[in-house]
Amino acid sequence: MINGGLSGGKTGTVITSVGDLNHDGYQDLLITAPQGANATGQSYVLFRPLNLSEFGTVFDLNVTANDNKTTFLLNGDQPFQATGTAAVGVGDINNDGVDDLMLTAPVGQQLYAVYGHPWLADDGSIKLADVSSNNGFVIDGYEYSLPSSPFGYVLSFDLVYGNDFELVSAWLQLISPTGQVIWRSNPGEGVTVTPEAYAIMQSDGNFVIYGQPGGIQGMSFGVPIQQGIAGLF
Repeated sequence: MINGGLSGGKTGTVITSVGDLNHDGYQDLLITAPQGANATGQSYVLFRPLNLSEFGTVFDLNVTANDNKTTFLLNGDQPFQATGTAAVGVGDINNDGVDDLMLTAPVGQQLYAVYGHPWLADDGSIKLADVSSNNGFVIDGYEYSLPSSPFGYVLSFDLVYGNDFELVSAWLQLISPTGQVIWRSNPGEGVTVTPEAYAIMQSDGNFVIYGQPGGIQGMSFGVPIQQGIAGLF
């Protein structure tokens, strides 16, 4: 059994494998609690392998986060932003050989990318307000969202491999309740890109697709990427 770290935090809103964030050869696990600390949000990366004999039948996220190097904390920025409502592993987006992750704070209109590093277990935690170019980046949803449209309720990322396991393309969803999706991409070989989309990507690489108002699910877009590097948007 895993005990949540914060009372009322809705621990387990997202439970997903995020790749090998500390570059030790094992796939790591992310658990989010977006309502913790007055909805500031706190997320936990559990570094594998976990020696369950050390913890017995109960794995307490609070204890392990503070007392050893099995858990890395991702602390939200401000109350009521619901950081960790959506989260996903995105592969190696900065091309340093280590997997990375992304998570959203939809009420705060923020999307955070956090780079994986071998020393994450030693650091123990990060406050997402302090994310900088050496450990990640932040996308400000206010620049892209419509007024009163929370940004980033759904976030997903999938890789598609061709012959000989050659990385061909990726799909990313980042959807607000108004149906908006933003991505950044570089066309890769063997991927068909419409002339209109290619022209936009050659300008500044960032654009917004405005969908129909309504739900926050059921949308998926193909995103071409460079071979050998995980696509970001």
